[in-house]
Amino acid sequence: MRKENFDHLLSSGIEIGEGDQNEAWHWALKLKHPEWGEATLVNSRSVAPPPAVLMEWDANLNRDEAEEIKSCGTMVQLMMDSKKNNILGDRKNALQFLNAIIGDDGLAAMDHVAQKIWSRDALAIEVSHSADLDVDGIMTYHLVSNEDHQIYWLHSHGLGEIGFYDFDILNPSPDLNGRAHDVLRSLAFRSLEGDLKPGGTVEPFSSVEVSCVAVDEFMSKAAPEYVRLRDDSNRDHCEQRVVLCDGKGRFLSSLFGSKPEPSKELSVPLDEQNLIQFSGEATELMSIRAKASFAFFVKLVEEMADLSRRVPGFEATAALKLGYKVDGAKDDTDREHMWFEFHGMAGEQIDATLLNQPFHIASMSAGLRGLHPLDLLTEWCIFTPVGKITHTNSRPLRYIRKNPDELRETLAKAESEKA
Repeated sequence: MRKENFDHLLSSGIEIGEGDQNEAWHWALKLKHPEWGEATLVNSRSVAPPPAVLMEWDANLNRDEAEEIKSCGTMVQLMMDSKKNNILGDRKNALQFLNAIIGDDGLAAMDHVAQKIWSRDALAIEVSHSADLDVDGIMTYHLVSNEDHQIYWLHSHGLGEIGFYDFDILNPSPDLNGRAHDVLRSLAFRSLEGDLKPGGTVEPFSSVEVSCVAVDEFMSKAAPEYVRLRDDSNRDHCEQRVVLCDGKGRFLSSLFGSKPEPSKELSVPLDEQNLIQFSGEATELMSIRAKASFAFFVKLVEEMADLSRRVPGFEATAALKLGYKVDGAKDDTDREHMWFEFHGMAGEQIDATLLNQPFHIASMSAGLRGLHPLDLLTEWCIFTPVGKITHTNSRPLRYIRKNPDELRETLAKAESEKA
């Protein structure tokens, strides 16, 4: 691949100059953008595509995307220094550069720090708004399954590489890769906040305590049937990592030497009465991102409504999470975050119906429809037959857009089975 192949970067407002020479590189280009900062694009003599297994395990990729990315034969590397001095903003700038570099011919981008692979379409969706990344954007989740496609080992990557702790969940609930994915986001935020660490405990959702057991301790003390689940002969998943275990079991282990056991609460379906816990700082970051991508959400609602009219059996429900002050709130952060069904916009206000019964706001009740200020927004999502589209997960959207015929066949089959 030649340097001239990247002249298209000029149309993205990127200045291009000659980079420093290095024997390990065929060439290097210095890139500069007024908003994204500076970076170096390198054509290395030795870099190779990532192993195919990384695509197969990556929870962020659809199957057709994984197969397409496996065919990649040529790679270039991007290196850049921090500009914002915040990991979520810096990584977003890197993705802006990578999206421009992909141009019309690239297949995907890989964040080597996070081991996260961005398909071409996923990257385009992410850079369609200017908000900093969600915590999901700086990490990835690998799902390891048996021959029957049952997932027995869910583990994260990307947090340990930046000085925090990644985590393993053994025999994970299928909900964690679907409607309960926010539990994983909560755990990731806890890691960045310093709470998720060996010997510590965290509460990813209400009334549930999870213990963080160092990998070596778990592998030496846990029962053989649990040790086998995370077979890691190369020790690629041992540094800066904990295994999430029963809180009570961890307590007993420290007092009486009993064996740690994988968290049972993370292996069963999510109880809808359990509230997923986020800190005030994490909630604020989520709110900023949800608001910055709200215009994209409104367009998606229209797109899904049009699809519902054209495709029999396709139904989509748009929902928003709004944070209202609780009764007797001590400060502005003392809020209850509730889900509302989104009906549309009334000028600058949101027309929506409350979906759940509030715990701490007597004047509001499930089923109440009204107008709400956009400032209260903390999350948005769209429920579809193939999964939940959110501002952190575009995988169902990418599938819907790329596989319309398969979607029609699947829905038609489901309708016929009902009949």
